Amino acid sequence: AKLLTVRPGRIRGYAMHKKQDDRICILYGAAQYVLYDDRETSPTYRLVQEVNIDEHGRAMLVIPAGVWHAVRNVGRQVAHPHVLG
Repeated sequence: AKLLTVRPGRIRGYAMHKKQDDRICILYGAAQYVLYDDRETSPTYRLVQEVNIDEHGRAMLVIPAGVWHAVRNVGRQVAHPHVLG
């Protein structure tokens, strides 16, 4: 598990894992994840998706292996995404 820190207005990424899925939840703050599917056999191949999550509507975001992803802090405080890889 890894706890990231993303300051307001900042972006971290892009990253992609070839063999592991990421499971992400936001402990504090608000974040927007931008996903790009680079898996040739996927029905969403070459599509971009934006997912917004925050501390008030906590949810687990699962990013499959082979999907590029970046995170942007869209709140006013430091965001703390918790990554379970």
